[in-house]
Amino acid sequence: MPSEFSAPDIVEVIQAAGGSLRVDDGGQLRVQAPAHLLDTLRPSIKALKPELVALVGTVAQQRPTPLPIPAVWDAADWHHHFSERAAIREYDGDHSRSEAERLAYGECQMLWHHRHGLRPDRARCADCDELMSGAEVFDFGENGRVHFTGSCLEAFGRRWRGAAEVALRALGVAPPSGWER
Repeated sequence: MPSEFSAPDIVEVIQAAGGSLRVDDGGQLRVQAPAHLLDTLRPSIKALKPELVALVGTVAQQRPTPLPIPAVWDAADWHHHFSERAAIREYDGDHSRSEAERLAYGECQMLWHHRHGLRPDRARCADCDELMSGAEVFDFGENGRVHFTGSCLEAFGRRWRGAAEVALRALGVAPPSGWER
């Protein structure tokens, strides 16, 4: 059964939620995370177990710890924020309801990423992990830097948006109809 989420998305979301993934001495994948997150991710974790096992060592070595979370929101807070942003876009911004919801969902993804996303080493590309020396660079500030040429910019965007989508789904905020990552 194909997974709904990618292995890097799963690792990033679990780490951002304060959880961890590790491979024990017997080669078994061990996952610690909040119960609601594990309930959402369990099918994807099972489907991607070999890929996750391969990533765990790499992630532990290359990915820094997330920044402190500025505010902790529960599912009700995220629902309220999404609904409020959609209403503002619809009524004040003259967008259709479906467009307003898509825009609000994108805002929720961005907010989740800024609060919980991993902060890459600024000396390295946030996507390919190569040193950033003399290459054309797109700078995201504290969210890292990526090569502007090649596929790094697009790949990094897919990864952090995917991680935010996993986390928001776990909180009960699903992408609206017509949403495309």
